[in-house]
Amino acid sequence: MPKMSCLAANYFMPRLSVLLIFPLTVMAEQTPSRAETKEKHAKIYRTPEERRDAGRSTPLTDWLKFSGLLEIDNEYTQSRFADHASNTDDNATSSTLELGFNITAKEWFEIELIFEADKQKHFDIQLDEGLISTEIDDWGLQIGRQHVPFGEFYSNFVTGPMLEFGETRQTSFIIDYSFNDTLEIAGFLFSSQLETQDESQPYDWGLRFEIASEDEAWVLGISYLSDLAETKEPLLEKNTQTYQQRVAGWNVYALIVINDLALTAEMLGATHPFAELPANENKPVAYNLELAYFLNNTLQFAMRIAHSKELADQPRWQYGAAISWRFANRFSASMDYLYGKYKSGFVFDDNDHELTHSHQIAAQLAFEF
Repeated sequence: MPKMSCLAANYFMPRLSVLLIFPLTVMAEQTPSRAETKEKHAKIYRTPEERRDAGRSTPLTDWLKFSGLLEIDNEYTQSRFADHASNTDDNATSSTLELGFNITAKEWFEIELIFEADKQKHFDIQLDEGLISTEIDDWGLQIGRQHVPFGEFYSNFVTGPMLEFGETRQTSFIIDYSFNDTLEIAGFLFSSQLETQDESQPYDWGLRFEIASEDEAWVLGISYLSDLAETKEPLLEKNTQTYQQRVAGWNVYALIVINDLALTAEMLGATHPFAELPANENKPVAYNLELAYFLNNTLQFAMRIAHSKELADQPRWQYGAAISWRFANRFSASMDYLYGKYKSGFVFDDNDHELTHSHQIAAQLAFEF
C-alpha cells in the first residue's frame, strides 16, 4: 500500500468509524421519501447561503422560529516539498454551532438573527448575520449585517472551494426585483472599510443578475463587486487601512441538474492587479467545477476539478472526490479527499521549502435541528 494510503488509513479509520458506525445507533428515524429528497439531498447544503438556512425551523411562538446546525470537522493534510521532504498537519477536531432566529412581525416584514460559535482551541461566538427584510410584490429589501449577493460558492465537499476568498459580509443595503420568478436583479451598497489614497467615494457596491428555470433545474448568474479588498477574508494585510485604488471583482456561476446528476461551475477573480501585492499574486482568479451524483435518497458522490491563478498559498490545480451520507433525517456524514498541485516557485513554508503537491482528507458529521 502506498505511504499516503497507509497514513490516511491509520489516521482516519478510527475517526471514520465514529462518523459511519455510531450513526447506526440513531437510525430510528425513517429515511426521507423521494419527494423530501428533491428538496434536500444527502448533503445538507451546497452553498454558504443554504448553510445559513439549514435547520428544522421549529416554531417557538406564532411569530418566532428557531433553527440550528452543529458540525464536527476533522482535517488531515500531508504536504510534499521540492527537496523530497514532507510535512503532516493533523488539525485538531473543530466544531461549529449555528443558531438562527426568525421573527415575523407581519407577513411582509421579518427580522433574522444568525449566531455562529466556533470551538477549536478557544470558544468564540459572533453574530454572523442580523438583518431586517421586507417583501412587497416582486420587490425585496434587506438591511443589516449580511452576506452580499456576490457569488454562490457551490460545493459538495467538506472543504470549500478556493474561490471562497471572494465571500463578502458587510453591514449593507440590498434591494432586488424578480421577473416572473425566473429572472432576478439585485443591487447592494455598503460603507467602505478601507480607504484609497485618492478617496472620493465612501461606499462600495455591487450587482447580481440571475436567471433560472421554474423548477430550478438550471441556474445561471453573474455578479460584480466594486472592491475585492472588502471581502470577509481580506486579500490585503489587516493593518492596511489605506491603499492605492479599488480593485473590482467579477463572478459567474451555473447549476445544471439532470435526473440524478448535478453539475456546478463557478469562476471568480479580480478585474485588475492589486498594487500592494507581489507581482505573481496580485490578480487572483479561481475556478471550481463539480459533478454530484445522487445514488439514492441518502447517498451522494461528488468530484471536483479546481484551478487558481495568482491566489496566495493555494494550489494551481486541485482534484478530488467526496461522499455524503444522510443516515437519518437530522444527521449526515461527509468525507472528501483532495490532491493539490502547486505552481513551481510559488508557495514556500516558514523554512523556505518549496511546496510541490499536497494530499488533504477532511471528514464532517452534521446535525440539524
